[in-house]
Amino acid sequence: MAATGMFFEQISSSLVEYGMAVEEPSPAEVRSLLRDCGLAGKRQLNRDEFEALYLAILKVAAGKCIRSFVRKYGRGILVGTAGLFIAKRALRAVPLVGLLASPVLMLVPTLLVGPAIGVLGVYCLDHGGVGALRDLWDNIRGSGGGGGFIAG
Repeated sequence: MAATGMFFEQISSSLVEYGMAVEEPSPAEVRSLLRDCGLAGKRQLNRDEFEALYLAILKVAAGKCIRSFVRKYGRGILVGTAGLFIAKRALRAVPLVGLLASPVLMLVPTLLVGPAIGVLGVYCLDHGGVGALRDLWDNIRGSGGGGGFIAG
């Protein structure tokens, strides 16, 4: 059980920068995981059993990460999409502006750009403003020194 706690702690610390938390599984969840893998009561694991358990832990962690992301960014995605939809309709409703803006607005897919705006908005709110996007971009590009993505 301690190993699964350490694993989830490592995942959680990697996702903290993005405002997501992957909570450690409860003892009941760990027992269920061990039972599902056929490992309940075993004190030692061979390589195949360890790999099966590791894969099961990864699946649980991925599910918890997805739920955390949805809780964290779900409203932002909805607000971004609805906001972009409303803004596009409002611009099209203005007589001359709508005529000129309509061809450009058709190039902006609401269902792709709206959620991105929502996620970026939530990220900025959590990290102190628009400047956080530059820091994130530098982190992704590896401009922070060592090159490559820097988690946590």
